Amino acid sequence: MAAHSVHIFLLGPMGSGKSYCGRELARLLDFDFVDLDERIETGENRTIGRIFAEQGEEAFRLLERDYLLSLFPDPRDLVVATGGGTPCFFDNLPQMNRHGITIYLQTTLELLVERLRPEAAKRPLLGTTRPEQIRIRLEEQLSWRAAYYEQAHIVYEQKRADQPVASELAAYFLRIVGH
Repeated sequence: MAAHSVHIFLLGPMGSGKSYCGRELARLLDFDFVDLDERIETGENRTIGRIFAEQGEEAFRLLERDYLLSLFPDPRDLVVATGGGTPCFFDNLPQMNRHGITIYLQTTLELLVERLRPEAAKRPLLGTTRPEQIRIRLEEQLSWRAAYYEQAHIVYEQKRADQPVASELAAYFLRIVGH
């Protein structure tokens, strides 16, 4: 392990590939991987959807912030897949920018809809499985969330479903950081 741990935070809307890419990026860099939503579900012993239903979004965002803050002192090198809204609440984004490297996985709306359609029922903020409604909800979210995502240290543009995101990010990271 390096003298100082490195934390890479992946940002982007639901369906941008944060969890999938994060696991692969962590493997390529020999870092540990944390999916923030999974960490919350395990710690709270219930799904994100259930937390939303029982306590509402505000309570979830407070929990999310607590779990995020608990990662900063972790001595391990980490790749963290954040929730789609994580950088958009409280001072989460400035904190992530201060404590690590943030990467926005910018994805086309078409690709997001294609990826989310099969699992839309499990996404509490979508509330629909109809492609046209998924598109509308994503457009609404991106209309205000993009301003947060774009404050990431790195904006990585995904244009194709078969783009080797993790390997390209790993190569870039190793080139600039020399880790």
